[in-house]
Amino acid sequence: MDEIIDPPNIEQQHAGLLSNVTPEHLAYLGIALVAAVLRFADLGVTPLNPGEATEALAVWNLWQSGDANVLPGSPAYLALTAPLTQVLGFTDHIMRLVPAVFGFFLVLTPWFIRHRSGRLGALLTAMLLALSPTQAIISRTGGGDTVGLFAGMFVFIAWLRYQESGDRRWLYTLAAALALGLASAPLFYGILAALLVAWVAQSAIGPALIQDSDGERAKLVKPSMHELRQALLIGVVGFLALATALLFAMRGLGSAADLAVAWLQDFQLWATATLRATPLLILARYEVGLLLLGLPAAAWAALREKPYPIFVVYWAIGAFLLILIQPVSNANVLLLTLPGYLLVGRFSNDLLKRSSSRWWWAFAIAVVFAGGVVYLNIVRYARLNGIQGVPNATYHILIAFIALMAVLILATLAWTWDRSAVVKGVLAGLLVLLAIFSWGSAWWFSRQAANDTRERWTAAATDNDIRLMLDTLEELSWRVNNSPDGVAVEAAIDTPALRWYLKEFGNATFANSISAGAAGPILITPLMYDPRVAENYLGAEYGYARPDTLHSLEWIDALRWWLFHQSPISVNEERLVLWLRADLAEAGQ
Repeated sequence: MDEIIDPPNIEQQHAGLLSNVTPEHLAYLGIALVAAVLRFADLGVTPLNPGEATEALAVWNLWQSGDANVLPGSPAYLALTAPLTQVLGFTDHIMRLVPAVFGFFLVLTPWFIRHRSGRLGALLTAMLLALSPTQAIISRTGGGDTVGLFAGMFVFIAWLRYQESGDRRWLYTLAAALALGLASAPLFYGILAALLVAWVAQSAIGPALIQDSDGERAKLVKPSMHELRQALLIGVVGFLALATALLFAMRGLGSAADLAVAWLQDFQLWATATLRATPLLILARYEVGLLLLGLPAAAWAALREKPYPIFVVYWAIGAFLLILIQPVSNANVLLLTLPGYLLVGRFSNDLLKRSSSRWWWAFAIAVVFAGGVVYLNIVRYARLNGIQGVPNATYHILIAFIALMAVLILATLAWTWDRSAVVKGVLAGLLVLLAIFSWGSAWWFSRQAANDTRERWTAAATDNDIRLMLDTLEELSWRVNNSPDGVAVEAAIDTPALRWYLKEFGNATFANSISAGAAGPILITPLMYDPRVAENYLGAEYGYARPDTLHSLEWIDALRWWLFHQSPISVNEERLVLWLRADLAEAGQ
């Protein structure tokens, strides 16, 4: 018979939440605060990248002169963000608010399947999702990816809960989640595909996820015709509302259909080794927890052969296959974090719940201390290695090795005394180290590195200078036109980011070149442009785009990059010149 940990009772859950605050509730509150800080703080710290700017322009254009004929990249993002802009305005922060909200609530979804993961396991899953660097950065990226992740997670949860209980509310939740996901992003189709792999593998190999009282495979719960009609109505109405932004953007239906096409186009049987290695390097650098604990958890699940952990392993295998056969989509790494951390949560729950000596926490402290010694000595080695006049720093590696061996010897000695205490101590220590490391990585990755194309995550970003250029342009507009955005601007550069940051300038025109006789008050040209412009204009140089940066490093430089975010290779930049007609400059003096 399938194992159910703490069978759910919806009425008791609601009553408990309203009348009694338990340590579990407080733990979720703490995790929610961590998730909120990582996702909402400084949402506009970096300018919108080209993809975000494209999505933001669709929202902007929806409200301009009644023009609803826009084709958004993510219809759900457009439908949910557009109303917010009428209250909160068109800023970079608001363009990222919807993804941040869905990323925040995604962290809390393990609550709904804690009867499968265990209460402690669900808490740990929520913590790992909250601290996940890739989940943090996608939650701070304008677009529909986080919406799709949330919808995909709830497709799994609602289907599982419906099959367990037959409660039609979960059927309706499933329909709503499908409607949301189908209007969100191509990533949602990846979740459905990975879940399909898991379902097929579980059906063919087993063990059955849903079992009857005799431990046999239970028949799937089938809705009545009335329930099916209600679910279809919810799904269709929800999808149409999201896809068309409540009928304001009918072309969103075509955009929703394009999501499936875009997902299919990501399949590439032939790709360079670098392209195939990129998502794996992202996984190894930023999702250390999946490698550190995910692989042991998968081995544990295979040995235990419990239905829920095995199903999650199949789900993770499906996600990993997509990483391999869709190498152009770095976002597929996110697909692996969902089943990966669900598996780690259940694995940790079962091990930490084992009875053992009460001294297991002392061993956990030893693991944390040894981990700190190892890390700090590796940091010191990377800092001192190769610096002239500094003694050989290899002894730091020796100290790290001694600390590691001391823990291994201690574990070997304690193993004969209390195996459960050793296992719990090692796991608890690793979880503490992982939480500390993940917090720092998530903070760095989602802020300072968000527009750094040396990172493997993004291949195109917007330079921070673009906001400085905008401030300068507004000052010039006051000087020339006595308004913050009324001056005529002719731009020989046409990018989504530049259009977004100049959206308020109604007299701005964009093209790939400027006529030889151009005499407008403000010109914007690439850095390497016809020098004749400079005869009648005064210019200032700004960065505006960051294309892909080839970032191949020697091993010691790669270590320093990983530890200190320092690299001998600078970020590639594309620069522009903001020109002011000389006679206007002289008149303003």
